[in-house]
Amino acid sequence: MSRLIDKLHNLDKDSAPSMGFKKVEAEIKQLSVPVIADYTGKTEAEVKEMLDTGIAAGVIRAAGLSANALAKTLKSRGNVPLGLMLDSEKIANAGKLISDEIDFVIFDTRVPVTALEEKIPGNAGKILRIDSNMEISLLRAANNVYPTVDAVLIDLKVAHLTVENLLNCQRAADILGQPLIAWVNKSLTGIELMGLRDSGVKCILVAEDASAADIKSIMEAIASLPRPARRKEKGGAVLLPRISFAAVKEDDEGGDDDD
Repeated sequence: MSRLIDKLHNLDKDSAPSMGFKKVEAEIKQLSVPVIADYTGKTEAEVKEMLDTGIAAGVIRAAGLSANALAKTLKSRGNVPLGLMLDSEKIANAGKLISDEIDFVIFDTRVPVTALEEKIPGNAGKILRIDSNMEISLLRAANNVYPTVDAVLIDLKVAHLTVENLLNCQRAADILGQPLIAWVNKSLTGIELMGLRDSGVKCILVAEDASAADIKSIMEAIASLPRPARRKEKGGAVLLPRISFAAVKEDDEGGDDDD
């Protein structure tokens, strides 16, 4: 199974409070949002600098990527999972780049189903890329689409996150049965990161123009976030049916039937 997908599915388990005493630093680490870096266009030295920040995974775009360039990235990635972002219009060429060393694959809704079946190894995680305003009916369908989707990437590369963006995240998180990854710009503030985390985002993918310094800054901001507030249980109070008794109408003409 994909190491990244396995990590995302175990985030809640890792952050669950345990019995007894524990250090505050450990709690913060468990509550942090994992970060994926985009290696596209990066040199081997830049990739290694990103690895030193403690990222959870790296991803590289297949468009214009040569087998030689991918081999260099795989060599310099260390022990961190590497994913490939496919271009639906050039899936045939991109498929040649996929091997057992690729931990996960990102694709959009336009990719041919046959290409997924033929090009993606069974052990690679499948991450579906969606728009933030995707219709509810399509979001629900993502839970049962074939081939099975393991996580969903929501595109939030905007200048400033809005409340609408966070509402779309929460809507997707509530409907989907898979971890939600947000694709974001490098200039996120602490309040924006907290908004994403508290709106159901399990992981973030930082855009390709981010440097190792940008990644480090984001990870430090995530580490310093306060613990998420305890939320009320979903659903309202149980409404019980009201039972009323109709008054028995007396027979005005009354009389004994035994005349």
